[in-house]
Amino acid sequence: MDHPRSRWRTRIAIAVGAALVVLGPWESGVLAADWYPVECRRTSRCAEVDDIAYARADTTRGDTRMLTVTTKHGTALVPRWLASRTSMDEAMHACMRIEAEGMLLTCLFLPPEPIGVD
Repeated sequence: MDHPRSRWRTRIAIAVGAALVVLGPWESGVLAADWYPVECRRTSRCAEVDDIAYARADTTRGDTRMLTVTTKHGTALVPRWLASRTSMDEAMHACMRIEAEGMLLTCLFLPPEPIGVD
């Protein structure tokens, strides 16, 4: 027969584990960018972009410059076919996931363009 304290500790451990799962996306006391669409955050990790740069990708057709984005989750190439979305704040955000070849960018959010820019 289980000791009552053992059952109590098990219940506490389960409650703490459940709280960590539920509160995992929280950062700094606020839900981390809860506006990311579900299709972007379902299999990926989303965060504000820390850096953008160009990388050279050697191809059979010549040397091509590819845009890369870096977040706290890693660095990924921005595929030419990836359509960007509008960010809900004034920052650039990216969602990426780990693949066998490296990080794969799944969603890219750009800040809204300032009024009057052509």
